Amino acid sequence: MKRLVLVLVALLAFALPSFAQTPVKNPTQAVITVGPDHAQITRYELGWFIGAAVDPVQVADLGTGTPVAGELAKPLPSYPIGVTYTGKARAYANTTASDWSPASNAFFRTPSPPPSLVVR
Repeated sequence: MKRLVLVLVALLAFALPSFAQTPVKNPTQAVITVGPDHAQITRYELGWFIGAAVDPVQVADLGTGTPVAGELAKPLPSYPIGVTYTGKARAYANTTASDWSPASNAFFRTPSPPPSLVVR
């Protein structure tokens, strides 16, 4: 029994790092998996969360649209540079809001490079 526990601990030690996700650098799209109420949804909202915060630091209205294969892809609105966030979405049916979705993978934005350089 003791050996089984040691083997399980060793396996977990190697497996856990593979579950950690590297934050996505400069993502461009928010992809929402639509629920069964999508036909009644008037808009989706995206919230930017830092760490385990309960409230978003920024919110954007993503509108709605026609899902493709059960997903709705929207351009990711601008957000501040240099901070790592997770995103959460919620749906609105008129003025009634759903709870926030589970958090997305982590993401961050870096400055865009200069368009060109000339050395004279």
